[in-house]
Amino acid sequence: MNDPLLRILLVEDDPADARFLHHLVRDDPEGRVAVRWCRTLDECVRELESAPCDAVLLDLNLATTQGLETLHRLRAAAPRVPILVLTGQEDEAIGSRAIESGAQDYLVKTDVASVRVLVRAVRLAIERQRLVDQGRAQAERIEASERRLRSLLADLDDGVLVVGRDGMVRFANAAASRLFGVEIERLVGAPLGVPDVRGGAREVEILRPGGEVRSTDLEVTGTEWEGEEARLLSFRDVTRQRRGERLEAGQRRILERMAGGAPLPNILEALAEWIDGSLPGVSSALLVRDPGAPAEYEIASFPARPGDV
Repeated sequence: MNDPLLRILLVEDDPADARFLHHLVRDDPEGRVAVRWCRTLDECVRELESAPCDAVLLDLNLATTQGLETLHRLRAAAPRVPILVLTGQEDEAIGSRAIESGAQDYLVKTDVASVRVLVRAVRLAIERQRLVDQGRAQAERIEASERRLRSLLADLDDGVLVVGRDGMVRFANAAASRLFGVEIERLVGAPLGVPDVRGGAREVEILRPGGEVRSTDLEVTGTEWEGEEARLLSFRDVTRQRRGERLEAGQRRILERMAGGAPLPNILEALAEWIDGSLPGVSSALLVRDPGAPAEYEIASFPARPGDV
């Protein structure tokens, strides 16, 4: 089976070099190459818009553009077309620079002595461009996926942090900012130790600025972020739930002591503990007085105040 015809667009303002290439292709018995010739870069761009080609052979030094500027302009106009730069014997250094600037290869004009050399160089350039396009497409898919993930995480009610392998926060959503009491800009880039969470959620307490403590259920999962391994931390605020559980537990203790006939001081102690747990930041003191004693006579205080004997 014959290889498909290679459609090459030659951009060359030297008629002698252009004729040489045309004669080279014309004499190929297998007819593997078809060449169209343009003298200027503007003409080349118009040709690319009107008819596709497999590769461009580009002389950098044209009448209207010189050097790498020629390549840059063509890359901007046709970013997915394989480009082989044509250089003179003394211009190999600029050929290497052209590859760094996006050309797939360069050819020294005097080295193109046969169609076989030309065809091999063009096919290699086409394959390199194909790999570049695949890599670009994959990067674009990853970037789009990360944008969707960022949008999804940003709208969650749970606080979410993404922490890199270096322990630095890479991402924080608005819920995490509210939970930690810190602006997103201060969270991102800050160091954060990640607890060893295995087999489900783990309860973690967060100390906010000002001393308030929030109870959270933390789940940690592995993920990839900006092309690097990372961990995604999801914090669910369970402060109200835990507070309700403590209130119920305190009520049960009081009722159990009352039902068990516990002495009044023991019941009052449980009641004081219940009040302390119900109202964070509030310290309770229950005063018990003998109805028959003077008003200023205090029998007991729960919990004991400093100085009590």
